[in-house]
Amino acid sequence: MCAYLEAQDRRADALLFLLREADARSLRDQVEERALAHRKKKNYAAALIYLRLLTRDPGCGEAIRFEQAACSLKVSAKDLTADARASDPSLHQFGGLLHRHETEPIKLVEKAKWLEPEDLFFVGFHFAEKTGLEKEFGGQVLRLLMKRSPRSKQAKDAKSKLRSQGLDQKAKK
Repeated sequence: MCAYLEAQDRRADALLFLLREADARSLRDQVEERALAHRKKKNYAAALIYLRLLTRDPGCGEAIRFEQAACSLKVSAKDLTADARASDPSLHQFGGLLHRHETEPIKLVEKAKWLEPEDLFFVGFHFAEKTGLEKEFGGQVLRLLMKRSPRSKQAKDAKSKLRSQGLDQKAKK
């Protein structure tokens, strides 16, 4: 099954249907295990194949949805132009998490130590330009970046972005 999925062979759909009918819970656990194993090996594109399969289920938990958003972020071009950000799947997935969550999305981001400064900057930069809840999330991500990598170029850019978006007062609290 995994070989078919990774090769993006459509025969995998029929096999997955049969496996799901036989034991849906076991299949879900195995697919999740495989996705996390790929992510830990920094093979984000392969992890996304399995995560997309898991997130087809409307009852999928937010931890898996976050994994998908974060892995999508890792394979993203991270182009800061407005048009590119508007069509970036990872940013849409993070936006979905912001509006439908049980755990605060910033807590999930804080736990993901494997997200690098450029990943955090891309997400924070995008959401800091929004309004309301999204703007606050963007500010939180940029402040997290500054805390994790205070001497990086992205931290300096994050500080500048916070100032330009009027979020720097909240950084002092």
